Amino acid sequence: LYAPDFINNAGGVINISVEFTGYDEALARQKTAGIYDTLRSVLARARNQGVSTAVAAEGYAEDRLKAVKAMKQIYPSE
Repeated sequence: LYAPDFINNAGGVINISVEFTGYDEALARQKTAGIYDTLRSVLARARNQGVSTAVAAEGYAEDRLKAVKAMKQIYPSE
């Protein structure tokens, strides 16, 4: 079983992102707890689509990026 590193290592990036607004350990822990759910979603996607976990993780990441892009179109930066 391969768990993609960009999911497993997301905790470090999440922790750093929380530092930008004044570090809040509880918030960092809450956000990093979501990594478990993300990995479960990727594993389910791989199983359901009959693809490797690497391919499923890339598809998951692409979907997330598309969702962010759609939000930026709704709320354009100034």
